[in-house]
Amino acid sequence: KNHVLLVASILTFVTAISCTVKDVSLVVGLTGAALGSLIVFIIPAIIYVKAVGLVKGVDSQEHGESKKNLALVPFGLAVGGLGVYMTIKESLGK
Repeated sequence: KNHVLLVASILTFVTAISCTVKDVSLVVGLTGAALGSLIVFIIPAIIYVKAVGLVKGVDSQEHGESKKNLALVPFGLAVGGLGVYMTIKESLGK
């Protein structure tokens, strides 16, 4: 039930911004930069660590080893931040 409200809110927010911005490429670029790194780097690492913890137990050696994957979270944040920065820089340069 809650995910429907979240998805509807995000779509409403992005659509409202798209309707008010003259250049839609800015909205597409910002959305792609932010959500792309979230989908590619951050969410899979968190899901993997959580899954190993549930299957093997949080005290297992495998779970401890899987936590190394959390290094992808700051990397994903850096890539997403760089993508957002470059999108804004490109938009302001036009």
